[in-house]
Amino acid sequence: MRIKISDWANSYYCFEVGDGSRYTIHLTPCEHGGIYVIEGNVTNNSLWIWFEGEEVQDCEIRHLCGNNNDYTKRAILKIMWFHHSERMKHE
Repeated sequence: MRIKISDWANSYYCFEVGDGSRYTIHLTPCEHGGIYVIEGNVTNNSLWIWFEGEEVQDCEIRHLCGNNNDYTKRAILKIMWFHHSERMKHE
């Protein structure tokens, strides 16, 4: 058996984007590539998958289920680019 564990992918963030919205995000690796992004709070829950790119505009995010809106998508893209950038500093 071969097990690959990516500590950077198993992460938790609680953040605000500046417009008063607060997000709680759990990240976990997807076995087929990408990172599952589980967004949840009292009134809004959703599941997304994120694929990294070389630049911000190359990153891809797909809504899988739950509440789908542009504000959440932009917030997730922002925190995922931060997550990706921080990881690259440590590799």
